[in-house]
Amino acid sequence: MIPSKKTLRTHLNLTPENACKLRSILEEHDRYTRSNEALTQASDIMEACGVEAITCQGGCWDNDYHMDIVLVYVNVGDPYTNTLAWDAESDRFIVTTWGDWVEAHERRHCHNLDGHVEKHPQGVFPRRS
Repeated sequence: MIPSKKTLRTHLNLTPENACKLRSILEEHDRYTRSNEALTQASDIMEACGVEAITCQGGCWDNDYHMDIVLVYVNVGDPYTNTLAWDAESDRFIVTTWGDWVEAHERRHCHNLDGHVEKHPQGVFPRRS
């Protein structure tokens, strides 16, 4: 599922024209192999700072193609400002903040058997793609 034009417009502060343009780009690039291209074009439309990736060192899971990459996102300069991202686990584009996404990812994937949070010693890190 791809974010709607309304979601793109309201959560990313885009003009209606740019929201339509971005939605069309996402529809054409709905798989990981082309998500970097779509996010690079999104970065231009959003007047952002390029595309970066979040990796999970040591792998909370190993997704056949992208290995340790768990999120690819448009860098808008602030980890708690809404952005467009591609989530490797759900294999789809999402609108989120990468800071909130990392916190939720750690809660979902980094618990020990007693249910207590046990962060991987190497953590989850942003990485330029």
